[in-house]
Amino acid sequence: MNDLELLELERILEAILFACSDGLSLEKISLGLSVDHNTSKIIINSLKEKYKKENRGIQIDIVGELYQMVTNIKYKDNIKKILKSKETNLTKAQLETLAIIAYKQPVTKLTIEQIRGVDSTHPLNKLLEYELVEENGRLNAVGRPILFITTNEFLRQFGLDNLENLPNIEIENDSNSIINQT
Repeated sequence: MNDLELLELERILEAILFACSDGLSLEKISLGLSVDHNTSKIIINSLKEKYKKENRGIQIDIVGELYQMVTNIKYKDNIKKILKSKETNLTKAQLETLAIIAYKQPVTKLTIEQIRGVDSTHPLNKLLEYELVEENGRLNAVGRPILFITTNEFLRQFGLDNLENLPNIEIENDSNSIINQT
């Protein structure tokens, strides 16, 4: 592939990612570019490096298995002024609940409550409202309890590519300290 072909494919990638704000899999990017997966990765990395080198206001991130165009975190405050958005300030109960879901997913509400030692209805409902967690089917057990998992929004909010990047911790069931770092 010559420089002109690479430049044109980067432009196409840029347009595709801009149009698909929720992100795209490598497979869909390859389909949109009409190239194989390895070539798509080369094009993605080339464009990522250009944005980084030029210190652009946008960048390409991978969240979960999806590539997406995002704003440079450096300009977060400027964007907030315009959008008048507010950060979600999670309570201690919400953070505890979210941590349990992140590390033990898929997990039921009963398991969350056994670990926390208190009712978790309100924090769980707020996390669903903030789209940090979602329902992921039901456990094949009596009562068929709902299973909860984290979302791509969770990964975005916490700056993670995937769940493997979570710090190593140990969750205890019999202590006031929900999470102990190891």
